Amino acid sequence: GVLMARFGARFSGAVVTAEVVGSPTAIGVADELARDISLFEQQGCLSPHHVFVESTDTGAVAEFARELARALERFAQRVAAPRRYGLEEAAAVRRVRETARWRELGGQAVAPMEGEGLGWTLVCDDQAAFTISPCYRTVTVSRVSGLGDLKQRLMPVASRIEAFAIASPSARRESLRALLASMDICYLCDPGAMQSPPLDWSHGGGVFMRALAASR
Repeated sequence: GVLMARFGARFSGAVVTAEVVGSPTAIGVADELARDISLFEQQGCLSPHHVFVESTDTGAVAEFARELARALERFAQRVAAPRRYGLEEAAAVRRVRETARWRELGGQAVAPMEGEGLGWTLVCDDQAAFTISPCYRTVTVSRVSGLGDLKQRLMPVASRIEAFAIASPSARRESLRALLASMDICYLCDPGAMQSPPLDWSHGGGVFMRALAASR
């Protein structure tokens, strides 16, 4: 308990660059992200909670969000979500859904999407900073204008981000990797690979192992 309190909960995210949005590869990227989100019900630190989509076009981001929603549904058809949820877990997911609905009704730029029961939940929220999910295939999708905007959205939780998936052409990947690595995000990968880290992955950049050694 003391070790976990010192280390703290960690979680992950993803970024999709403008070149991918609306391209023929977008559907494949959405399917890979849906796998990363859905596998293990977001119980581990390598599960993405928030997907940032780079674009100057709000409509294009909304369409990618719908594509990701369709991908979450496709994954749910192959790998069903839990049929039973604990009371607290179910309440947390319902709270996300109801809050998004009320914000949408209030005229905010928020669009909730959801599967049957509590199978999956997506909230398209253009202005959101990194949002921590209550798990169980619950994800936020937001538009960012570029790298500087992305960094600002991550700052509130930067020290707690474990991994990031990057959907980008190779020409831009290095600048993204440099930005994310500068924020001490230790595992950077392609969509679909988040739950399959290499054997030499250093959890928390080695913080966990150092804390474990010090506790002995």
